[in-house]
Amino acid sequence: EDEVRRLTVMMEHKQDHFNHEVRKKERESLQHKERLCKKIMEKKVEKGTQQVLNTVPRSASGRRPQWGDDPREELYKQLVEEQEERNKELFQENDHLRHCLASLEKELINVINS
Repeated sequence: EDEVRRLTVMMEHKQDHFNHEVRKKERESLQHKERLCKKIMEKKVEKGTQQVLNTVPRSASGRRPQWGDDPREELYKQLVEEQEERNKELFQENDHLRHCLASLEKELINVINS
């Protein structure tokens, strides 16, 4: 019975730790999302306050050179990709922790039934 109690307490501790880690990762994810939204909003506000210091020289035809995509769009894509990668890592870590918890639970059940 002492062994069963000890293992039960250990499993409860692991479950509490797992729940704490999940909440911590969810808070981190939420903070990242909030910072991303804040940065996007700051970029929108800054857009109206920018000054052009040097104009782009015109070619002989009078047309400006063609630029690629909007750099803000590229930055946004990069931030979204980084956030998605971080979320993917968190989901993988959570999945691993769930599997560990399930195996601990199976071991505890085997010990109890023995």
